[in-house]
Amino acid sequence: MKHKRLLHRSSLTLPFIFFTVSILFLSICFFLLEITTKQPMLDFFDAIWWTIITMSTTGYGDIVPESGTGRVIAIIAIFLGISASSILSGSLATLLLRRQSTMQKGLVNHIVARNHTIICGWRKNMHSFLAALKPSQHIQNEKIVIVAEPPQAWVDEFFTMSYPFKVEFIRANYVEKEGLMKARLPLAKKVIVLADQSKDLSVFEIDSRTVMTVFTIKNVNKAIHVSAQLIERNFEMYLKNANCDEILFSQSINNQMLQMFINENGIGNVISGLMGLLRFSPSSLTLEAVPEKFIGKEYSLLKAHYELQKNKIMLGLLENTSNFDEIKYTSIREAQKTANFSKMVKRISEVKDLIPYKPVFVPSPDYKVNGYSKAIILCNDHNTQQ
Repeated sequence: MKHKRLLHRSSLTLPFIFFTVSILFLSICFFLLEITTKQPMLDFFDAIWWTIITMSTTGYGDIVPESGTGRVIAIIAIFLGISASSILSGSLATLLLRRQSTMQKGLVNHIVARNHTIICGWRKNMHSFLAALKPSQHIQNEKIVIVAEPPQAWVDEFFTMSYPFKVEFIRANYVEKEGLMKARLPLAKKVIVLADQSKDLSVFEIDSRTVMTVFTIKNVNKAIHVSAQLIERNFEMYLKNANCDEILFSQSINNQMLQMFINENGIGNVISGLMGLLRFSPSSLTLEAVPEKFIGKEYSLLKAHYELQKNKIMLGLLENTSNFDEIKYTSIREAQKTANFSKMVKRISEVKDLIPYKPVFVPSPDYKVNGYSKAIILCNDHNTQQ
């Protein structure tokens, strides 16, 4: 039964068996017929060579049948070769189309990936969103796996575009553990939970699904970095309780930006420039690891280090950028090393106030650069300006 299932599993199995059996049968017939003629040096491997060349209609002419029956075998080999090649080509095309259709419909049971990024949910402009995404140190030469249940028309449009990295789609409910496991959540590096636009849901329902998804993710893989998008701030407390690493408030950001546009002329260009959207000012915000020699030193020393580099300006620090549980554990251990009890209690209480991925903009010159920090850098390539 197992062998029968294997035979039916691939549409190439039977054509391949037919092609192989035909080669062996015709090789044996040719060898037995031609060995008695004027080709005494002919061996069985020569017969196999002749059969393959004949069936492929290449016909090098280095071995030619001399008997009449051998020529009949040659004619049969030519017709069988044409038929077998057509069958193999058709089966291969069918297999590739079926595989592409399965992937496009998101019907794969699981994907093969490691250190990949998982995106939960779907945006209406998902294709343009990912197409414009530039490869970075986090996603370059890696795979993005999308887990969602959008309308098939959206998915078809999505797969008409090319992307600067590998993208796979799994049609599953990302709120449930089973859907996330299909994307190999335990082996992933990062998860982004979008405010899903693929279903006709209220803002409350969308944000509720986001919170439940983050809880599910953290129950499976506590160490993974999770970024979540909320439409409103009502569920912020629940995401923090779920140890969500980063929270993006869509509506609050949009409202705040609109207010800034009204209050300050030109602020729109400033924000667009920081995001690298202006052609005449090719700037971009980046994060760079702080050199080890500056850990525990004053901020002014680190800033002076970056000022020596061309076209780079340091805006501040992003603190607590590693695994947050590890950071808290290390901070508590460091706090317990002091013999001063009141000082130890104060340090331990400060651990409770730690915020993952906390930005500190323009700190004072004597601000201490702690571990697990990254430098917030504004880069501007003047050589590309028009």
